Amino acid sequence: MIFGPFRNMKKSTRAKFIRAFTWVFLVVFVISVAAALLITGLQAPVPVPAPAST
Repeated sequence: MIFGPFRNMKKSTRAKFIRAFTWVFLVVFVISVAAALLITGLQAPVPVPAPAST
């Protein structure tokens, strides 16, 4: 149903724009999720020794 109207405008600029926007959105989403996982993974095992040492 969704790919029906997009079938006859594969070579148009609108299809290219939609495809590029979808790829950019996916890449940004994956990078943000990976960054969030890295930040939480780095912050979780560190017990913050600054207030403990003082």
